[in-house]
Amino acid sequence: MNILVVDDQQNICHLLEIVIKDMGHTVITAHDGIEAIEKASQTKPELMFMDIRMPRLGGIEALEKVKEISKKTNVVMMSAYFSEEVISEVKQKGAYFCLAKPFDMEVIKTIIQELQEKEKGKDYLFYRLLDANFNRAREGLRVVEETARFILNNFELTNRLKNLRHELSRLQEELPGGYNAQLKSRQAYTDVGADFPSEAKDTRRDYLHLVIANFKRIQEALRVIEEYIKLSGPAAKIKKMRFAAYSLEQEAVNYLEKFLVNLNIRQEMAAEKSQDGPNTVNMLPVKRKLDYSLCVIIDHKFANGKSPLEIARAAISGGASIIQLREKEFTTRQLIEVGREIARLAVEAGVTFIVNDRADVALAVGADGVHLGQEDLKIDVARQILGPEKIIGVSTHNLEQALEAQFQGADYIGVGPLFENHSKNNGSIPVGLNLLKQIAEEVRIPKIAIGGIKTHHIQEVINAGADGIAVIKAAINAPDITASTAALRVELEKAYLNSLSSKNIKNNIAFQWLIANH
Repeated sequence: MNILVVDDQQNICHLLEIVIKDMGHTVITAHDGIEAIEKASQTKPELMFMDIRMPRLGGIEALEKVKEISKKTNVVMMSAYFSEEVISEVKQKGAYFCLAKPFDMEVIKTIIQELQEKEKGKDYLFYRLLDANFNRAREGLRVVEETARFILNNFELTNRLKNLRHELSRLQEELPGGYNAQLKSRQAYTDVGADFPSEAKDTRRDYLHLVIANFKRIQEALRVIEEYIKLSGPAAKIKKMRFAAYSLEQEAVNYLEKFLVNLNIRQEMAAEKSQDGPNTVNMLPVKRKLDYSLCVIIDHKFANGKSPLEIARAAISGGASIIQLREKEFTTRQLIEVGREIARLAVEAGVTFIVNDRADVALAVGADGVHLGQEDLKIDVARQILGPEKIIGVSTHNLEQALEAQFQGADYIGVGPLFENHSKNNGSIPVGLNLLKQIAEEVRIPKIAIGGIKTHHIQEVINAGADGIAVIKAAINAPDITASTAALRVELEKAYLNSLSSKNIKNNIAFQWLIANH
C-alpha cells in the first residue's frame, strides 16, 4: 500500500515511517495540511495518518480536501486532544479512525493489517465477479463465432468475432491481478446462482434464437464488467467491445435470417417438432438453395439482337442458376429499368440475380447482390451500401486476390479468365486450370470459373475445383439461348457426377449440388 503520514512533528513522521516500511509498504511524508493535499493528489494513497493540529491548514480542513480528491483514501486522524465533538465531526467528514496520542505502534500495525484484510476481501469479491462475467462473455462469443464459421461459412464475420474474443482475453489479463487473480477467486460449486433455472433453455428453437440469446449474454456480461471496472479506473475499452457486440449481433442476425429463409429451415423444424415433441431443439443440417453452378452473364451485344429480358428468360428456362446483368454501355436509368424486370423474373423463377459492378443499382432494383471487379468498389463499401444480407462476388486473377476477397468477406469469387476470352476487350491473359486448382485448395468460399468456357471444358474445370461456371457467349451467342444453356447444364451435371469424391463425398460440391437438385 501507499501510505501518507502527515504531522508537523518530524520525530512522529520518522517513527511511523520506520514501522510502516518494516511492514513492506511505501511511505510518503508531509508536514502541514497544504503539503498533505498536494501529495495526496499526486500519489492517491490507500491510507493516511494525519494530525488534526497543523500549520498552514488544519487536519480537519485537509481531510475534507483529501476526500474530494479520492473517496477511496482511508484517513486515520491523530490528536492528543480528542473530544466527542471532534470525533463526531471527523467521522462525519469521512475519517476512517481516530487515534489518540501517544499511541502504541502495535495499534498502527493492527490498523494497517485490518485495512489490508478488508481491501483483500473487496478485491476477492471484485475478481470473482469479473471472472464469472468474463467467462460468460467469452463462452457466448465462442458460440456465435462457431455459428458464423460452420453454419454461415462467413469468414469475415467469424474473423471479427474471434478478434473480439481475443481482445477480451487481453483486457482480462491487463486488469489488476490479471487472469490468475480472477481464477483464484472462482467458487463454481458454491455459487448461489449456479442452479437457477434458465428461461432461455426452452426458447432456443433454432439457430437464430440461439445466436440472439448468446449475444444478449455477451452484452449483459460486458455491461457488468464495464460498470465494475469504472470503480477502479476507465472502462473505455470494454464499452467499445460492448458496442462492437451490438453491431455484430445485427449483422449475424441478418445473415441468419437470410440463411433460414433460403433453406426453409423453419418449415423443416416445424415438421420435426410435431414428431419429436414441443421441447426438442432440432438443428439438423439442411440443404442450401443458393446455387452457384451455372451463371449466365447478360450482355446484349453478344445475343444477336435479343433484349436483356429475353436473354434472362431464355437462360432461366435452360437451367441457369444465376443471372448476372453486365451491360457496360447502359445508362443508370436503363440499368434500373431492365434490372427491375429481371429481378421480378428471377424471384418468380427462384434463381439468383446479380448486378455487375453497380452496388447502387443492385440495391435500387432489389437484386440479390453485386459482382465486383478488382478496380470497382471495395467489399466493405459495397457491404455498407447493400447491407449484410446481400451477396457480394469478386473477380480474382491470382491466389493473393482470392485470399484477400475471402478475408474481406466476399460470398463467392470469380476465377479467370481460364481460357482465351473474346467477350472482353482488355486482352486478359488466361490464368489456366493450375491456378484454379491452387485457389480451390486454399479458398473456402464458392469459386465460379469464368473466361472462354465451352461445354467441352466443363469436366476439367469442375475437376480443378470450381463450384460452378460463368459464361457469356457459350450461352447467349447461340441462336437458341435456352438450348445452349440446357446443354451447359447437362454437361455440368455429368461433370458433377464424374467428380464425386469417394474419400470425402459429403463435403464434395458436386454431391451437394446433386442432392439439392434431384
